[in-house]
Amino acid sequence: DSGKELIENSLPIGSTGEICVSGEHVLARYYHNEEGFRRSKIVVDGIVWHRTGDAGWVDRSGGLHLMGRVGERFTVDGVTYFPFPIEQRLLTEPEVRRGTVVALGTERILVIEPQPGRTIDEETRRRIATACPVRLDRTVVMQSIPTDPRHRSKIDYDALRRRLSNPGSLAKRFFLYQRERFPFAAHTPLIVAFTFSAASYSRICRGADGFIPFGEFAI
Repeated sequence: DSGKELIENSLPIGSTGEICVSGEHVLARYYHNEEGFRRSKIVVDGIVWHRTGDAGWVDRSGGLHLMGRVGERFTVDGVTYFPFPIEQRLLTEPEVRRGTVVALGTERILVIEPQPGRTIDEETRRRIATACPVRLDRTVVMQSIPTDPRHRSKIDYDALRRRLSNPGSLAKRFFLYQRERFPFAAHTPLIVAFTFSAASYSRICRGADGFIPFGEFAI
C-alpha cells in the first residue's frame, strides 16, 4: 500500500471508522505470528500502522471520540450502533454499575448490572430501557456482567453472550462466574512462567534510571 491509498481510504471528519495508530510504540513485527501481523498491521511506505479494533471519529478540532469495539457494532432499522455511547449513557443511571446492549442472533438485548446493594425493580427496568436509543427485544438484569481477565474494567462481550445464550443450572453458572473472575486458576503454569520471565526482564532492563515504565511497552 502507498501513502496515497491510505489517504484515499481514510474517512472524513465526523465519520466513524476503525482507529489505526502509528509511532515508535507500535511493534514492527509479531514473534512467529504472521497471521496476527496480517490481521492487525498495515504497512504503508515502510511505516507500520496498528489496527486497534476500536471505532471512533475525529471532530473538527482534532478530538478523537471513542465508539467501542468495531466487532460489537450492530444495525437496527437501518441504523448502525456502537456499544460505548450506550454504555456511557447507562452509567448516568444511579442504579446502574455497568450496562450494555449486545446482539445475540436477531435479538438486541439490554443487560444491566445494578450497583452493589441496589436492586432494579420492574418500573426502573422499563424506565432505563425506554431511555435507551436502540429498539430492544428484551432487558436482562445480571448481578455481575463478565469483564476481561486482564483489566477487569472492559466488558467481555463473548462471555456475556455465552451466559445469555446458555444460562444453564445454578452450579454451571457459578462455575462460569468463577472461571470468568479467576481465569488464572486454569493457567497456573503459564502464570508462574510469566512471573519468572517478567522478573528476569526487570533485572535485565534495570539501569541508572530505574525500571522501564509500563507506558513504554509496545503494542
